[in-house]
Amino acid sequence: MSPRGQAPASRRSPLAPTGRVRRRPAAAWRRALLVLGVTTGLVLSGAAVGATAASADPVGGVISGRMASALAQTPLPGDVVVRAAESGSIVTAVTTDSQGRYSVPVAAGTYTVQFRPSFVQDAEAPYGYPPAFYLDAVHASGAVPITVADGATVQADGRLKAAGALMGNVTGATGRFALALVEAGAEPPADPFDGEHFAVEAQDDGGYVLPGAAGSYQLALYRYADGWGFAGFARSGASFVVESGQPEIVDVYAGPTGSIEVAVRDSAGAAIADMPVTLRSSDGVTRIQSETDEAGAVAFDGLEPDDWQLSVLPDDDRFAPLWVRGIAVDAGEAVTVPVALGDPLPGGATATPSLRTADGVLLLDKGPLLITVPGADDLVGVDYIVSDFQVGVEALTGALERGEDGTWSATVDVTSLEGKVTIGLVLHRSEGWTEQTVAPAAEPRVVDATELTDASRGAITTPATATAGSETTVSGLSAGEWYYTWWFSSPTAGGWVQADASGTATVVVPADLGAGLHSVALLDRIAEFVGWAPVTVVAANGGGGSGAGGGAAGSGASGAGAGAQLAATGVGATGGIPPLGAGAGALVLLLAGAALAARGTLRRRRSRAA
Repeated sequence: MSPRGQAPASRRSPLAPTGRVRRRPAAAWRRALLVLGVTTGLVLSGAAVGATAASADPVGGVISGRMASALAQTPLPGDVVVRAAESGSIVTAVTTDSQGRYSVPVAAGTYTVQFRPSFVQDAEAPYGYPPAFYLDAVHASGAVPITVADGATVQADGRLKAAGALMGNVTGATGRFALALVEAGAEPPADPFDGEHFAVEAQDDGGYVLPGAAGSYQLALYRYADGWGFAGFARSGASFVVESGQPEIVDVYAGPTGSIEVAVRDSAGAAIADMPVTLRSSDGVTRIQSETDEAGAVAFDGLEPDDWQLSVLPDDDRFAPLWVRGIAVDAGEAVTVPVALGDPLPGGATATPSLRTADGVLLLDKGPLLITVPGADDLVGVDYIVSDFQVGVEALTGALERGEDGTWSATVDVTSLEGKVTIGLVLHRSEGWTEQTVAPAAEPRVVDATELTDASRGAITTPATATAGSETTVSGLSAGEWYYTWWFSSPTAGGWVQADASGTATVVVPADLGAGLHSVALLDRIAEFVGWAPVTVVAANGGGGSGAGGGAAGSGASGAGAGAQLAATGVGATGGIPPLGAGAGALVLLLAGAALAARGTLRRRRSRAA
């Protein structure tokens, strides 16, 4: 048979056993493995890329900088402490290199940085450099926070100022003592060496040197007895100022102390609350301030034996200031000091003649001044000091004499004084101390006629006429202020007057002032010239004055020449036309009528001619 006619060969299954190794299955597996490898490679490469990307993401940042002195930029090696800004807890600490450089890796967040230099003494800082927070703060509460972002480097340099120092001796007792600087008004720490305060242990002989950052502090004293125990503030809690690079000598008394209790009253005996009271040691170093309670009392405890000085300085115009000197305090003694504030003079004391203004100033008058002080069982002497602080004018001083009724008095000639004046009274007590009060006062001066010039005229105004012995007004003044009046021709004192809310004062025309043109001049409380105005004075019986003074206020003669003319009081003093009497007035009317009649006749004649 042709091949076409041959029967087709039978097809065997590839899985039929033939006794031969077949290659088709190996190729299939190779293709499967290739697909698997590619897939696995892609997965692994993706993971690797992800891992690389994750490792490239920034995590945290760095705080770096340099610690050096503030002035000379001297490198300061030491430690740098990083704290969490919110909690204050320490995050990490590093030591700088020899040039004061540091670098601290931190997580992203907000921090404070404290610089703690090693002890270094140089010309800039004889007492070393105290620790400080960035930026120039003694405590964390004053630190400037630093915010660090991921991948960021923040620069924080420490510029440290030189320490100052308190130094001196612990006296009055023996033993182990320590001293610490405590911010004024803060509570003392239980342990002076808590790491948060400047502290030092005194030497065996009591000497100490306590460096600290510049600022105001109280000096806390500690005594050692099975541990450090607070023994009180030095000098009764006085504040001490530490200046950068400078020492301050403060001796600390550790022995038995005394106390002073002050009772502050007004002149009527009522308690004065919230009154500031200051206590000073005899050397002036210790200064303690406090205020009275509702009962008018204030106590000062833990005082070193000394002669103390007390001052009560009111911050309003109700009372005059008071000083008490020579209050002797012994160890274990409590001294009570009752004081009465003047208004402005001590209770019951007088200065005559005078007026008291609303702001506590005594307005004096020209002439002698009578000062009196009531007697008291413990009052053994009274002195006065009256002064206006003029250059070359000495204060008026002397002693008051005690009369048979127990009243102390003295007459003082104050005519040499002018302007601002003070009246000081010193009361000597049998307890050994003295009380000094100073009352503000004002003393007028005499106005000279040459001051009545064009330039000084017009500042005040007054009605054109006034009656001798009666009242008139002066306007153009400051509301509520006091003024002293003078009348011219020859200066005549008119006394003190007060302007009302509209700036107008009522003044009294002297009864003995002659009829005619005069002037009124005013001074203020400090004897400064205010101004003047002319006024025509009419006699009390209704008689007329010079016509030169007629018209509106401010009319009449002016200039320096006017001052000389105004000094000459009386009718016709200006040298003008003499005043017309009743007969002369009738003559004027008759002449006027004749002139009118003649004018009518002339008109009739002209009409006829026409």
